[in-house]
Formats: sequence, structure tokens, C-alpha cells
Amino acid sequence: MVFNSDEERLSPTSRPVIEAEARRAHSVGILEPARPGGEYVMARKGAGTFHLEIQGKASHAGLQPELGASAIWDLAQKVAALHALTDLETGVTVNVGTVRGGERPNVVAAHAAAEIDLRAWSQADADATIAAMRTICERPHVAGTSARFHGQIHFPPWPPGLPGTERLLEIMRGAGASSASRCGPSRPAAARTAITPRPSRPLSTAWGRRAAGRTATRSSSRWPRCSSERR
Repeated sequence: MVFNSDEERLSPTSRPVIEAEARRAHSVGILEPARPGGEYVMARKGAGTFHLEIQGKASHAGLQPELGASAIWDLAQKVAALHALTDLETGVTVNVGTVRGGERPNVVAAHAAAEIDLRAWSQADADATIAAMRTICERPHVAGTSARFHGQIHFPPWPPGLPGTERLLEIMRGAGASSASRCGPSRPAAARTAITPRPSRPLSTAWGRRAAGRTATRSSSRWPRCSSERR
């Protein structure tokens, strides 16, 4: 059993331990909270974090705005284009979650930055979206600005219906988990489950008690799940 204390920070210290222990295991179960209806999670989207930094040129916004190049204005146009990459049909989501930039309201911003979250059900979709993101980010919208885009997929996709996962579900049913008979797509989140070696290791998560509060609000009826009906 492995206890992980830094999962919300992308497991920077525990990841090597989790990967090493998972390689020794036949299958993996995760004791994070079950979904609000008590469902097991049997699939997850891949997830990555990306960073965009814009360099512009400062000038006085009132006296000499023509001498400046606004990094914020350039970033704003890129943000709109990035969000347009979201495709709910395929499950690809692109979210600019944080932005920052500038120093004072009367100074044309010389610097701006954003953090971007990407989720996808397949590696092919993730790769195609990253390429589109890079094209958007590297194209200047404001003369005199430049951009740096970097990041990666931290957690590979764990799609629904993998043979090992289905076999693990059969074992759970055979062991008396009759409540695990209803299956469908899990919530599109990333967690320690996504860094265990797959598909060679069957995997199931959300074996803990039903979620409440913040965790409960993050799940959606859109994703495949398996009912556990635990008390």
C-alpha cells in the first residue's frame, strides 16, 4: 500500500515510488472517494499543464502608447483562440485557468502569462490539440510581442473498455461486488491513477466512501462509471 501526500501538486516526490510499486503489482486499486452516486471510476482522460509567456514592450499608456507592445492584449486574443479548441463531442477540453500580467494600469504591459489545462481521451487527440495550441501561441497578434509556449501531458489517457480493466471488473463482480454491474465513462480528471503503468496493469479507482462537497461537484453524468452501492 502506498500513501501519497502530494497528489494535488502532480505528485512531484511520490511519482517514482508509485511507478515502482505499480510495476510489482498485478492490478491497482485507488482508495480515493467514490463518485456521488457511489460509482467506481473505470476510466480517466489524459491531462497536461502548459505555460504561455508573452513578452511585449512597456510605454506610458497615456502619453506614448504607440511606443509600446501590449503583452496582455496579445495574450487576450490567444486565450480566446485556445478556448475555442474545446470539443465536447470528442472530450477534448482546453482551459486557460490563470492569467497574470502588467505592472500598473497606466503602463502598456511588457509581460503576461497564462497556465493552460488540457484533457483528452486519447493520446492522438492530445497530440493534435497540443500542435494546435502551439500554433496559436506562437503566432503574434500584437506587433512587437513574442511568445514562449511549453508544457506536457503529465498523466496519459486511461480510456474506457481496456481489457485489463474489464477483467478486473469481472473479478470484482465474482468477489461479491454485485453493485459493480453498471458501467460507463468516468469523470475527466487526473490523479495518481494515471501514473501507474498501463495497459499491462488493470486499474480501478474511487474505492473509498462516497464523495461529498467539492469532490462531488466536480463529477458529471457525462462520463462512464460503475455503480458500487456501498454503505
